[in-house]
Amino acid sequence: MPQVRKTLNRFVLLSLLAVSLVTLMPGSKLHAHVSVVSVSPAQNSTSLSFSKGSVFFNEPVSLKGAGIQLINSRAKAIAGKVSTSSDRKTVSFAPSSKIKKGTYVMRWSVVSLDGHVVIGSSAFYVGDVKSLKRSNVSISLSSKTSPRITMTGQKTGPLYTLSVPEKAAHLEMRSLSFKTVVTATISNGTASIVLPHAGQWSVLLKVPSGEFSTESLLGKVLVSP
Repeated sequence: MPQVRKTLNRFVLLSLLAVSLVTLMPGSKLHAHVSVVSVSPAQNSTSLSFSKGSVFFNEPVSLKGAGIQLINSRAKAIAGKVSTSSDRKTVSFAPSSKIKKGTYVMRWSVVSLDGHVVIGSSAFYVGDVKSLKRSNVSISLSSKTSPRITMTGQKTGPLYTLSVPEKAAHLEMRSLSFKTVVTATISNGTASIVLPHAGQWSVLLKVPSGEFSTESLLGKVLVSP
């Protein structure tokens, strides 16, 4: 009997260990959540025209949430048709009329099969960027513990191209008037971001402050009409 009990205990321990390993595996179905694979038009992109916007997910989604919207620079929704692909992994928006040049935000709010709400947005510009006015820009940021830094760069219409610390992890801006949130595309110390609305924007820059922590630097920028 003692030998049988020892064997059973060993079997139980091995079973628990196997379940734990499966649970912790990155690809485990137990912890798999729907995520965005790509967006078209991409965040902070520019194009000469717009006929349809799409969000591609890794799993099927439902439009039980708000679905998908296209918002212009005055924070007004554009009329159009929302559709999903046959496998329900792609949600698209097609405007009812031709889109004029300007800045837009595509927002989505969908529900995954396990009930999780997935919310996101993509800001972009439609039109010829070369014809837009270009000017220099400077944004001052600070925190309680880090010295003040200044991001400098250029503003071409609604598109900002800024120099950021080489190890910057995240740059996010929020419109204080319309509650719009946009994130920058960061590469090799340069951040590109489209600010689609005029008005005051808050700025959040996250930079590494240690091996396992980040520092948040805050500031503001005023976008002219």
